Amino acid sequence: MAAFQPVLQLPRERSAADEWAIKQVYWLYEQVHATMDTERSRQQEIGLSEYGSDCRRCVARKISRLFVKITNPSWKAQVGTFIHAGLEEHFVSNFISKQAEGAIATNDRPLLHAERKVQIMEYKGLVLKGSCDLYIQGADYGIVDDWKTQNQRKLLEKTAKGLMSRAYKVQMHSYGFGYELLGLPVTHVVLYALPRDGELTDAKPILMPYDRQLVIDELASIQQMIDAAELISWEKIIEYSPRAGWCPDCDAYERQGRDDAFAWLSN
Repeated sequence: MAAFQPVLQLPRERSAADEWAIKQVYWLYEQVHATMDTERSRQQEIGLSEYGSDCRRCVARKISRLFVKITNPSWKAQVGTFIHAGLEEHFVSNFISKQAEGAIATNDRPLLHAERKVQIMEYKGLVLKGSCDLYIQGADYGIVDDWKTQNQRKLLEKTAKGLMSRAYKVQMHSYGFGYELLGLPVTHVVLYALPRDGELTDAKPILMPYDRQLVIDELASIQQMIDAAELISWEKIIEYSPRAGWCPDCDAYERQGRDDAFAWLSN
C-alpha cells in the first residue's frame, strides 16, 4: 500500500506557518484514519454478515475463537459506514421519531425500524446476532432492507444481473428470521445496492421473497460444525472445511503463516 503523500504547493522557502500547516495536514489524515478504528472493525465474534460465507474454512476459524482475526480496517468499508449512518439519521428524523411521537399515524404510512438488533441463535456459547439496517411493516407485508455500498463494476457485472454472494443472501434472510423471532411479519428481503461512486440512479436493489428455510438450514450446519468440533477438535474442523476459491482472509493467513497472521489466544 502506498504511503500517504500530500500535495504541497508551497514556496521553496517555507515559513514557520507553512511548517505548522504541513503538520496539520498530516494530523488531519491521522484523524480521518482514526474513523476506521471502530467497534465494528475490532469485532472478533462472527456475525450475521459472515456465518453464511462460501468459505467454510473461514467460518470454522472464526467460530472456533482459537485465532484472533487480522484487523485491517478498510476505507471502502468506512465509506459504507458513513452512508449507513446518514441513511439511519434520515429515517429516524423524518419517520421513526415522528411515529413514536404520534405525529405520523401508522395507518397512513408503514411502520419503520432502523438499526434494530436481532438475535437468531445461541448454541453452546455461540451467539449469532446483528443490527438490521431497516425494517418496513405495512398491513400485508414486512420488508427487511440491507444497504450495501458497491463499486460500479460489481453493480453492473453482478448485482444488476441479480447475482450476490451466499454470505449476502444468508445475512438478509437472517435479519428476516430475527424479526420473525420478535413476532413481526416478514414477507420480503431486499439487498439495496448503492453506488460507492457514480450516480444514485446506478443503484441496483435486489428484491426477493423471504426464505425462512434458508436460515434454518444454515443454522443447522453451524450447529453440526460445533458438535463435530467437540469430537475431533477445531483444528481438524478448520483443516477439513473447504475454502472458497478466492478468499482474502485465507490468502493472508496462508501467505503470512500462522504465527504472523494470527496469534494464539493465551486462554
